[in-house]
Amino acid sequence: MDAGVLYWERRDEADRTDLALAALKLCQALKGTDGVQDARLYFSRTDCPTILVHVDSADVMDRVLFAPAVSAAHFAVGELARHTRTERWYDAATAKAMYDAGH
Repeated sequence: MDAGVLYWERRDEADRTDLALAALKLCQALKGTDGVQDARLYFSRTDCPTILVHVDSADVMDRVLFAPAVSAAHFAVGELARHTRTERWYDAATAKAMYDAGH
């Protein structure tokens, strides 16, 4: 199983509760998207919501943000926080397949 991690940092003027609720809505939208197994909200620091998304395959992360509900929720979080980075995590089987394809 592969995963994606979305990191955010609260904007100074944003309310923490509003940000947490918007991030939860993003998780709900992600969970309703084909290929997404789970999406969970964590806080890596008090002002930094972090969403861990488990997906069926690596290509799901390429298209998931284009789903209308996910896109709308993503922009709602963006009003309250800066999206600082995205990480893609590959399980060993996916990583080996990627390696083998390149050699």
